[in-house]
Amino acid sequence: MNSDIRVSVTLLQHHKTKKLIRLLGLGVVYYLLRLWTYTAQYRPDGVLKGMTAEDIAVAIDWMDEPDDLIRPLCEIGFLEQCEKGGYIIHDWVIHNPYAAHAKDRSEKARKAAQARWGNAKQCSEHATSIPPVSPSNAPIPIPTPSPIPKDTDDSDDFSGPRPKACPVEPWEEYLTYSQHFLERQHERWGANAPISDSRVIAGARALDKLIRVKGFSSKVVYETVEWGRDHHFWQHQLKSLGALTKKGRNDEIKFNNILSQRAKEASDAQRHAQ
Repeated sequence: MNSDIRVSVTLLQHHKTKKLIRLLGLGVVYYLLRLWTYTAQYRPDGVLKGMTAEDIAVAIDWMDEPDDLIRPLCEIGFLEQCEKGGYIIHDWVIHNPYAAHAKDRSEKARKAAQARWGNAKQCSEHATSIPPVSPSNAPIPIPTPSPIPKDTDDSDDFSGPRPKACPVEPWEEYLTYSQHFLERQHERWGANAPISDSRVIAGARALDKLIRVKGFSSKVVYETVEWGRDHHFWQHQLKSLGALTKKGRNDEIKFNNILSQRAKEASDAQRHAQ
């Protein structure tokens, strides 16, 4: 389910909004926003199929005659009435493409998770090949290339939704996984793990930074994330993927700390099994 929508900064200056305000007063903007947020939550494709004017009025708490609001919305161009009944939010997919494709993203995320990451938890439970963390200050005895690579130049442009150097195909994959991860965390933690465009994008950028900039393999990243999500300690520290690249008190990014813990516990389990 969507948790936010996009509203143009020119909404109040738009000629259609001005016409609506002249007819119904400034307070009508509240009901317009209620209509859009309701649509994002319950009819994300923008199609209010089967809904009458009264249904819409009830949904957005319009207390006067339904036609007093719905007719002007249609005449001015905020709503379109369908021949077979129901309404469509005008140009919803154009102005809110992310919200409009919420169901597609969720379905794509579920299929992608089953295809690529469905076995990540199982793999992490049997991952005995990850080396233990050294208790000394000496370098961790790990093969080349290092599972915890040294920081490279990460001055890449991360100011926009997609970093310039990140190809479109992996970026779509990262967005899908980030969306699916947030949905699962929201189911588990509720309001403590909200879903929003910004959190989905932040998670995708974190994945891109770990895989493309810092050099981790996608397999290591996804398996470690799934391991951390179910770990008795890390599950409380990993409610969104954006946290993966944040530094902790030991000046290491959170992902490195999770990976080190995973390696240590895998080593302990292997030693106890011998």
